[in-house]
Amino acid sequence: MFTEHYLSGPEDADEVLIGHWSYLWASLGGPIYVLAMGFPGAAAVMFAGSCVIALLAVAGLGIAATYLGPLPGVLVDFLVIPVAALTAQGHLAVELVVRGYLRRGWRAGY
Repeated sequence: MFTEHYLSGPEDADEVLIGHWSYLWASLGGPIYVLAMGFPGAAAVMFAGSCVIALLAVAGLGIAATYLGPLPGVLVDFLVIPVAALTAQGHLAVELVVRGYLRRGWRAGY
């Protein structure tokens, strides 16, 4: 689920590992993580993606609060939906960073 990405620079002198901790920082930071990795254009895309993910999470919270009973609604509201939203944000941010490196001529390695 959380794939590690090994990237080699264009001259093979540089290497980057985008691993499990990257998903945590990407999920918490979103566009700031992408910008910190050096991809301002992808950070703008990530900002839009974060807005969509947040909108879907709020809509999901509203639907769960309206249509589910008290206990299942609370569990979904406070556990499932926020974790799913953060996971989606982390995957999107890591994917944007990996694609940014690949566009700059880096190669995916092992």
